[in-house]
Amino acid sequence: MRRRNALIPILLGIALYLLPGTALEAGTLVVIGGRQETQNEKVYKAMLDAVGGAEKARIAIIPAASATPTESGNLYIGDFLLYGVTAEQCRLYPVAVVDDDGTDDIDESTWRDGAWDETLAEDAKERNLFFFTGGDQARIMTCLVADDGTESPLLRNIRSALAASDDVVVAGTSAGAAIMSDPMLTGGDPILWISKGPDYLASQDEGGLAQGLGFMEETISDQHLLARGRLARLIVACLENEAGHDRGIGVDENTAFIVKGDDLSVVGETGAFIVDTSRARWKREGDYMGVVGVRVHYLDDGDGFNLATGEARPAPGKSLIEEPAYGERPLETDLFSAYTFLDMVTKGLVDSSADSCKGISFSVAIEEGRPQAGSGIRWTFRKGADTVGYKGTERSDFPLSPGGKHPHLDSYCPYTALNVIVDIVPFAVSVQ
Repeated sequence: MRRRNALIPILLGIALYLLPGTALEAGTLVVIGGRQETQNEKVYKAMLDAVGGAEKARIAIIPAASATPTESGNLYIGDFLLYGVTAEQCRLYPVAVVDDDGTDDIDESTWRDGAWDETLAEDAKERNLFFFTGGDQARIMTCLVADDGTESPLLRNIRSALAASDDVVVAGTSAGAAIMSDPMLTGGDPILWISKGPDYLASQDEGGLAQGLGFMEETISDQHLLARGRLARLIVACLENEAGHDRGIGVDENTAFIVKGDDLSVVGETGAFIVDTSRARWKREGDYMGVVGVRVHYLDDGDGFNLATGEARPAPGKSLIEEPAYGERPLETDLFSAYTFLDMVTKGLVDSSADSCKGISFSVAIEEGRPQAGSGIRWTFRKGADTVGYKGTERSDFPLSPGGKHPHLDSYCPYTALNVIVDIVPFAVSVQ
């Protein structure tokens, strides 16, 4: 029966806080936040370097998540060819559930059982780079894991390869990034999640969390984080998962975080948030629940972090922020918009003379064209005794995106923000 469902920087030698390690035995994970552009040489080079260079790569593309599996898989093969890999080194694995209307001669829906084919599983033993495309992460689970939890031969051999060799990479973008953890994020309304609290979450059949493949242990992964304002859902997922994982890593689009043992590094166009809820707690405010004491770090391209010790490595060229460039920030009223969370943590806090900055987000129902009462959450980002920031040089060109243009940003300044404290307090919304 088949499945049908889901610091202080190292320069000073002082640890930020202690965290559990990833327990990744040998290989490397490359977790990409979606919108992986062909021009993104940094991420493609990171994957190929981890297997010993382009000439040593033996790549399996797994398009299970995609609604256009053949097209999507071949696009990524084409990208790898641009970076020194030959077509003979790549194979598109027939593992998918959705037929692509654009491929008249192929019915990809017949690939549903591909991961259970012993011949394909044997081929995986000859591969050292397994790449999961984007789409719907539930489709990956449908293909690779049975209803009773039995793992397919293909998945078992991918796990074995990753555990056995330093030169094996498992990579994924968007949905292919979500499946890296177990549980994995699938959706959810972050305002409801926070304001209703743990009792509400426990009562939901879906809850925005489902079984993932768990290549990355003791951590929940998320993607599209800055572009889609997903920091809230990652925080709640870390607070309320049955596995007890209190760390999350959310990476932005066209960017990857790379995990090798306990070492994490960030490469690409922007950066990633690390969320730590080990010292956070729920706090009741009237009829609603809030969350206080969350710790977050923002790491940008070139930054590194030790997941076991909490030691950070700001990228070369960044300077410790000693004289902030900004003053107190006005109340932010659209926190979930693209890149607002990043601005709050960086320009609003670690590069600000203020000790805190605040923002709100809320939702209301619309009935017969009229807004109704709803709920919202008020965010406070504040400095602690060990909050620190680093800053690079602002840029207006984006060479990793087509035409050097970013889909959301006109300019960008690389920051590192460490030990930022986040409190989230709910409130009721009335309509007059």
